Formats: sequence, C-alpha cells, structure tokens
Amino acid sequence: MEPIVHAIIPLLFLIALFPNLEKKYLLLLPIVWIIDLDSYFGYHRFYLHNIFFILTIAIILYFIWNMRASLVAFFFGISHLILDSAFPGVAIFYPLLKNTFYIIAGINLFPFDFDFHLGSISLQEYISFSSSFDHSQYFGESSLIFLFLAIILLIYKYRQKIISYISSTNP
Repeated sequence: MEPIVHAIIPLLFLIALFPNLEKKYLLLLPIVWIIDLDSYFGYHRFYLHNIFFILTIAIILYFIWNMRASLVAFFFGISHLILDSAFPGVAIFYPLLKNTFYIIAGINLFPFDFDFHLGSISLQEYISFSSSFDHSQYFGESSLIFLFLAIILLIYKYRQKIISYISSTNP
C-alpha cells in the first residue's frame, strides 16, 4: 500500500478514537513508513513486516518515553500490517515462520455473494510472485485521492483563518 494511505488511515482512526490524545504522540507516525524500509534490503513484507519488529519498537518506546507512546507506536505498526494484509500478505511471524499470510474479501451485489478467505504463501512463492512488480513505485491514484481529500478537509476546517489571512493581506 502507498505511504500516504498508510499514514492517513491510522491517523484518522487514532484521532477519531482518542480525540484528547496529546499531539506529541503523532510524532510517532513515521513508524508506518519505517516498516516499509525492508523494501531496500532483503524481501519486502518479511524483515520488518512482523509482530516482533513492532513489539521491539513499542518496548523501546515504553522505556525511553512512556506507555502511551508505546501503545501509539504499536497501533501504527499493527495498522500497517492490517493495511498490507491483502495478497501476497505479510510475514507476521517472521523469522519463526517464513510464510506470508493474507486475507481476501469481496462482495458481489448481483448475485449477492460474500467471499472471504485466509491464505498463506511460502518465501519461495513470494519471491517468484514479487519478481513481477516493482515495490519502489508506491504512489498511485489512491494516494492522490487521499491527499486531495485531506487538503479539502484542511481548507474546510481552517476556512475562517484562511479567509481572514487573505483579507488582511489584500489592501
């Protein structure tokens, strides 16, 4: 999934679920991007896309910051894994298990049909599958749509300040 989507979705959930959360904890948002650094060494969705890496970050933050920072970091990390859970999935238990696990879900309206199943592929199957696409090309339509919607929401939220700023700068 694209970096902007990885950031916006968990950020909106966190703000909606915990509106009184101190803004300093939002500085932990880059965790959603740190997890994707395994694209540049080894196999993407293996080395850093696992529960052990996320727990390590959360434990370190618990000791150097506090419990709330640890929970926010854990939330950002788990949200990344959930957003990447479509095929080919993530190696959530790597290095103990060298398989990715994925979820496929779909709804057809005519005729009504609900498809949901879990799957797993081995590291060798993942390597042969991933050789057919470039992981370094993350930005696409959904990132642009989310970015455009975020800009619209920010303009709407701060419209009075924007109007007063514009009117104060024009003679």
